[in-house]
Amino acid sequence: MVYLLQDLIFQAYLRAAQLTSLPTPRTPFHRLFNANVSDISRSDNETLATAAKELGGALQILFEQIPPKESPTLSKLALRLLFKFAGEPQEDRTLNDIMRESGFDMKDIEDIELDSGGPGPGREAIVIHTNGKTKEFST
Repeated sequence: MVYLLQDLIFQAYLRAAQLTSLPTPRTPFHRLFNANVSDISRSDNETLATAAKELGGALQILFEQIPPKESPTLSKLALRLLFKFAGEPQEDRTLNDIMRESGFDMKDIEDIELDSGGPGPGREAIVIHTNGKTKEFST
């Protein structure tokens, strides 16, 4: 939400600069604003902690059926969800480091790109052309 407000103010200023003699900023956008926002409330923290705990229980049941070492993709997805539900999402690199430290083979980790939007390892992409636009879906 803060970014949205910053961008709105910046765009309004750029428009005003086009219409008047205001100078166009030369400073990169991310350096123009210094937002000081408060941390999430205590109730939000409690809600996130409860969600993470419940997700952890569900993942524990899932991993009793599918051991983590049998599916690196599921393990990475579980890590991502757990951190996200705890309110502290982590970058792909951090998740890979955790998996590597947990004994996963580098080859297994390098193949897993959950954010890539691509079909992923072992799956084929289906390309559909509609109205001159290309869309890719995985099977």
